[in-house]
Amino acid sequence: TAEPGIRMRLVVSDGIESAIGAVFRAERGGKWGAARELKSGSGYWSQDSAVQIIAASPAPTRVMVRWPGTTQWRTNAVPAGAKEFTLGAAGQATVVR
Repeated sequence: TAEPGIRMRLVVSDGIESAIGAVFRAERGGKWGAARELKSGSGYWSQDSAVQIIAASPAPTRVMVRWPGTTQWRTNAVPAGAKEFTLGAAGQATVVR
């Protein structure tokens, strides 16, 4: 009965989806949410998915990402009405559906 979230796929470069080490935060109503990090090896044969689910209610307006190997945060707008989108390290957001 829960409302489906918004799927965000982090893409490091041309088709490479392994954004292990990326940290992101979503903004809703002018406030930034908790930071989430994509990890690998936190358990036996495990790693986080490149697809992350962001709560859709209230709708996030921006996403801030610190990509692997960098210390700077990059802020991107969340495409309005998107149910799924990809976000590239170069800053482009593409709606999938």
